[in-house]
Amino acid sequence: MTMLAHGADPTDVMSRRIMAWIADAFITYGVLVLIGAALGLWSEVGVAAEEGSLVNGGTLALFLVGALVWALIKMVLIATYGWTPGKLLFGLRIVGWDGRPPSLGKAFLRSAFFGIGEGLFGCFYDLPALACAMGTAGHRQPADLIASTYVIDAVYLGRLIMRHDKRVSAGPESVTADEMATFVKQQTGVAPPPGKKITEPFYDKGRDTYVVFNTKRDEWLQFDKAANEWISLR
Repeated sequence: MTMLAHGADPTDVMSRRIMAWIADAFITYGVLVLIGAALGLWSEVGVAAEEGSLVNGGTLALFLVGALVWALIKMVLIATYGWTPGKLLFGLRIVGWDGRPPSLGKAFLRSAFFGIGEGLFGCFYDLPALACAMGTAGHRQPADLIASTYVIDAVYLGRLIMRHDKRVSAGPESVTADEMATFVKQQTGVAPPPGKKITEPFYDKGRDTYVVFNTKRDEWLQFDKAANEWISLR
């Protein structure tokens, strides 16, 4: 991974987020229009409108197609890769505190909250959400706060999001339990002993830093922000 200066704010990408949001809107609706046209659904919607009916086979099918497109873009792609087409285009990623794509549940929660807010209130949601993202630590809109996610520059993918009082910064590369176990096996030639606890780094409010159990050293470590390295827990 590219070496990056410790202390940089990976979420300071608001201008690109706005452009990515616009791009996603055009891409999502464009895909829906193309699929609807290919399946001949728009003509059925037109027939329903002429008959004064809101529901027929075409409108129901179009709704289903829209739901599938939404689920693919707003849930599957985010949970798998951390991006929507617009965010990929502008070099952004949606991640959790560990700098990795969020779970499918969190991706759904984030997208559903944002979609409901826009659907019910329109710009009366978008403008406060934009103000929230510009004024909070980590540049998080309400949907990010609900789902515990961040939008970051793609170059910081896989690095911990270090939380401070009024800002966040990029920390060291995150390590999952499986990756830690693999590393220990590579270094020692044996797998970690059964029952030994291996955890992902987590934020300790009391110490205002991240801590993790290191099986290779058989001790708890904390991240020293000044030295930019893991040290024995104090």
